[in-house]
Amino acid sequence: MSVLHRDNEVWRAKGECLYELGRYEEALTDLEHSTELGAGVGAINWWWRGMVLQRLKRNEEALAVYGRAVELAPKEARNWSGKGLSSRELGRHEEALSDFERATELAPDDQFSWWGKGLALRDLHRYEEALTASERAVELAPNNAQNWGVKGNCLHHLERYEEALAAYERAIGLAPNDARCWRGKGEVLHQLRRNEGALTALERAIELAPDDAQSWRAKGQALCDLHRYEEAMAAFERALEDPKEAWSLTEGATELSGGSTLNWWWRGMLLLRLGRHEEALDAYVRALELAPENALNWRVKGECLYHLGRHAEALTAFERAIELEPKNGRLWNDKAVALAALGRPDDALSAYERAIELFPNDAASWLNKGSTLHNTGRFEEALVAYERAIELAPENAQNWRGKGECLYHLHRYEEALAAYERALREPEDQVGE
Repeated sequence: MSVLHRDNEVWRAKGECLYELGRYEEALTDLEHSTELGAGVGAINWWWRGMVLQRLKRNEEALAVYGRAVELAPKEARNWSGKGLSSRELGRHEEALSDFERATELAPDDQFSWWGKGLALRDLHRYEEALTASERAVELAPNNAQNWGVKGNCLHHLERYEEALAAYERAIGLAPNDARCWRGKGEVLHQLRRNEGALTALERAIELAPDDAQSWRAKGQALCDLHRYEEAMAAFERALEDPKEAWSLTEGATELSGGSTLNWWWRGMLLLRLGRHEEALDAYVRALELAPENALNWRVKGECLYHLGRHAEALTAFERAIELEPKNGRLWNDKAVALAALGRPDDALSAYERAIELFPNDAASWLNKGSTLHNTGRFEEALVAYERAIELAPENAQNWRGKGECLYHLHRYEEALAAYERALREPEDQVGE
């Protein structure tokens, strides 16, 4: 029978070596020995044990271990930072922020503590403060890619896209194999409508981290904007293989209710654009199972039902969306479209009026109002609506066609001819609904 070596420093040193080699289970065994040798065990031993537990994603245990380190050395910043990271991984963002703030108080020049504080503030959607913390981390350690990555992320959330792009590029220059920074760069380029560049960056992110659902989803979005819908569908299908989506850069801008919900939403949108309405409806039913209080899910479910000719069900879906967001003018427009399809023009017109009251510059609501007035023979009123739609969207062929039809019924044939000719010069795929 062997006897454990009583020198906890040796056990810790061995554990540190195994940690650096990525042999975390073995490291944990040795670090457990280093903290179980009775009197004289220092906080550093507990801190290292916490580090290994974090790597093993055993965060509840890591939190308890860091708590022990704090008890032994409450004025050492690294103990508080370690505790903060564990709290953050467990979703306890206020506790994490408190821990990192204590760390920065104890060590105001420790870049790691400022980096963690920036992460905690970002998690709490306090992006301006997060940016300030990340800039302090960058100031203290300008060659640390993580600091630039968090700064880029904060700028992204603040919609300062050019600055975010510069930060991500600096991070990539320092850590060219950091998949998250490539993904951040791709997402910012997508926001800047530079979709070919976005696609290149996201493919690099996927090459480095092929199982990262966020990168696959972002690639799908870029492909969608490039009208490469079948490829986009394949990307979203790949994203849906991992519904957990552990690291989200875009949730501030596109948050629905968790990453997997957003993937189902995008999958449904693509299917809708491809005219595959039954499959799109299935995707939105799935999205609503995950986020039943999200108005956008109800809205697009209603669109699917509308295109399938199930107008009464579509109306129910739009009304549910309005319950959740009663001041969203586009939802009132959708409701009006369904009412018109159900042969209820007076109710539809009331809904269009509400839509226009909430969103007076929405060309679609004016176009659809004009169409309903036209269908009930109220050509003078319809003409006013179409002309307002044209003011807002002069390149929409349907606006000009509707104007032409009203003018024709009003026997103003020369003007009608001019409107039809203008309609023929505009793209045919412009729609009002």
